[in-house]
Amino acid sequence: GLAHNGHWDGTDTQLRYFYEDIDLMDNSQLNGAIAEVQQQNHTLDGQLTHQLGNHLLTTGAEVRQTRLEHSMNLTGGDAKSDQQALYLQDEYLLDALTLTLAGRLDNHDTYGSEFSPRGYALYNLTDRWIIKGGLGKAFKAPSLAQSDGSYSIKACRGRCVVVGNPDLQPETAMNYEVGTSYEGDSFGAGLTAFDNQIDDMIQTESWKTKPGAPVLTYRNVDQARIRGLEFMPWYAITETVNLNGNYTLVKAKDETTGQDLLQTPEHTANLTLDWQWRSNLDFYTRYQYTGSQYLYVASANANQKSDAFNTLDAGINYAPITPLTLKFGLNNLTNTKRD
Repeated sequence: GLAHNGHWDGTDTQLRYFYEDIDLMDNSQLNGAIAEVQQQNHTLDGQLTHQLGNHLLTTGAEVRQTRLEHSMNLTGGDAKSDQQALYLQDEYLLDALTLTLAGRLDNHDTYGSEFSPRGYALYNLTDRWIIKGGLGKAFKAPSLAQSDGSYSIKACRGRCVVVGNPDLQPETAMNYEVGTSYEGDSFGAGLTAFDNQIDDMIQTESWKTKPGAPVLTYRNVDQARIRGLEFMPWYAITETVNLNGNYTLVKAKDETTGQDLLQTPEHTANLTLDWQWRSNLDFYTRYQYTGSQYLYVASANANQKSDAFNTLDAGINYAPITPLTLKFGLNNLTNTKRD
């Protein structure tokens, strides 16, 4: 990667270029043969920020190019994807109120162009307490593995095949949120309500009926809606011991069928206790709760509701010298197994 950061009279600029070249040999026993895989990624982006009175103006562009070659899983041998984007943002400061207006134009070589506007407001009630809210449009194109019909890979320990879906459409959404947060000396919390209305939502599990091994692919949900609340409290028990939490309540529906969306638990929560024993040594314990959710069960050929489950993790972060950090941890200490 190469980057240049410029600081001019009232203007900041940034120009970056990244290149990745990945070569690997896939000799999985599921394949029954050796496959050669190569992927090349190019990313070029630039940004200019200028202060104009009470307005902070930001404009930029990015170009992304991906090339994938797979001697076994791609029928044609290779696949490619090209994307470009332009964006403009105006952040306007008016005493305790900050207004942000932005727009982004995406162009994809397969899915065409999409404009995504955004508006957001943040108001400081006090130095510690703010309220905020806004709306915006989002655009997400399918990945090469999701959309290229010639791409396939064995999964389910060899009992199924995952293939791309060339009929897959890009996902667009209108997102609305309003929230508030408070930051005290030893405690704080944030509360956010959100409503996401999604067209052509990409679902990662859908089974086709074909002779032989089941085929797992991707599909679009015509209209989906995900609403919820997120609560994020924290508390400094002492100067070195901190407790952080997060709880999310989600209602996720397929608006076309009225059914719950797959792989979307209604309740999720986590709680982390962190002890900074020394400046270069800390210990943590993390509890995670995942509520019940609907999953596709191949043996029953139906969606079924799974049980909720809990996990407990613990770990240590140690920095013996300034540029080096060593991490040791154990996940799922209780050896929880899902139904």
